[in-house]
Amino acid sequence: RGEWLLQHTKSQVAGSGYASGTAELYDQDRRLVAVATQCAKIQPIKLG
Repeated sequence: RGEWLLQHTKSQVAGSGYASGTAELYDQDRRLVAVATQCAKIQPIKLG
């Protein structure tokens, strides 16, 4: 088997037109190896 990473993702906010979250990546020895954040604008899709 190859190397793997564990990803732990949390959503901090989702509402009022936006969402944000954080992802943490851990190696096989439980060491934190990376952190990522993301923010997104949320709006309804207009059909038709």
